Amino acid sequence: MNFFKNRERNPSPKEEIDPTSAPDQEKISSDKKETDLTPVEVGEPFCRGTYVDIYRAKKDGYILIKGNLRLPGLDTETDPLDTLKEFKDYYQQALKFLQENFQEYLPDTQLVWGRGKGGQECGYILTEEVIEETDKAYEEQKFNELDEFLSSAIKIWLENKDDRGCARFPDLKGRHNYIFGRTKKKPIPKLYLVDAFPVERLSQRDIEKEVKKVLDSNPDFNFPQTSTMLQEIENAESGENNIDKRE
Repeated sequence: MNFFKNRERNPSPKEEIDPTSAPDQEKISSDKKETDLTPVEVGEPFCRGTYVDIYRAKKDGYILIKGNLRLPGLDTETDPLDTLKEFKDYYQQALKFLQENFQEYLPDTQLVWGRGKGGQECGYILTEEVIEETDKAYEEQKFNELDEFLSSAIKIWLENKDDRGCARFPDLKGRHNYIFGRTKKKPIPKLYLVDAFPVERLSQRDIEKEVKKVLDSNPDFNFPQTSTMLQEIENAESGENNIDKRE
């Protein structure tokens, strides 16, 4: 999947994001990795995020540009992504996790490596905008799909947790990290996970806390599948504790 075909080759720098082409720019799509020289011309600001600002693409306003991904807070002792290669690997693996496990919920999403102001190499996310559907006629479908998504996420976490009981999990902390809506290419509304990167190493307590926030914010629906999976991880934890005690 290539968002940008027949783009201008010399876009003008604008604002803080300037992902112009680099000789070794890597473009990551949902099904392959290829070398390309596709520049991205930045348009109007869309919104300010906690870690990145989001802009519309100038020529294709339905495409959103999230960048710069090379965040100052990543180069710390607790998250030592000291080299660009480590940084690329981190984001590639994070996006790969979502594509392998939650592809049906992802809008078209692409990772692009380019150069920002000053010539530093940095990463950007291109993603298709999801327009929220607010028609009450879709309410039951929305909650059913959210229930299915949450229960699948818990199941995947349960299957992948490490020896410390932690694993990746979709980021649910912002209400607009998941949206029931439609895109330009797909006019039929459905649930989308619009935050392109999962949270690293969530524990059972973390998951219960985040998922229950979602359930509590939608009290008119009982989320049967999600409730069953929450009970399952509690039972699994109780079983592991009993084994530890016997040992």
